[in-house]
Amino acid sequence: MDATAGGSVPYLVREVVRLPPEKRPVLRQFVASLPEEERTHPVPKPPVREQYLAGPGALLMRMARNRNLGWTATAKTFLAVTGRYWSAATYGGVGHGRTQLTPELLADFSAVLDVPADDLAALTGVALPGAASVPKPAVAGVAELIWDVRRLTATQLRQVSDRAKSMAIGTPE
Repeated sequence: MDATAGGSVPYLVREVVRLPPEKRPVLRQFVASLPEEERTHPVPKPPVREQYLAGPGALLMRMARNRNLGWTATAKTFLAVTGRYWSAATYGGVGHGRTQLTPELLADFSAVLDVPADDLAALTGVALPGAASVPKPAVAGVAELIWDVRRLTATQLRQVSDRAKSMAIGTPE
């Protein structure tokens, strides 16, 4: 909805992963209750650097872009969800086919995109070790929330982040 909102997604995710899993559906209900604002600008074309030729990495990066995640927001979001940091340029390299798509990276995409790792493996041709295909319980519901907030404006996304932060008060880290 709002191209400027994507940069706020990692900050929201950091707040959400601190919430107990039973509070995440409450936050999703809040997101669902927010009105969908009228688009004030046409959907911008992705920047030239994010226009990929066909390939497995391009598919995954387009899926991230559909969640309003550019390279930097993707790197920060993956760190918050998986605990692993890959540079923004690494994700760009994946999209352009210059960086190898590893089983670990594919499992990370699975956790953030809410697409089963086995399905991503079938789409990309990357073989997965058994344990890599199981998302971590600590991130349950986070990928769904990332999908839900793609329709929000930057202002609405800040409201959701504030709500998540207030819900986390009193929650042990």
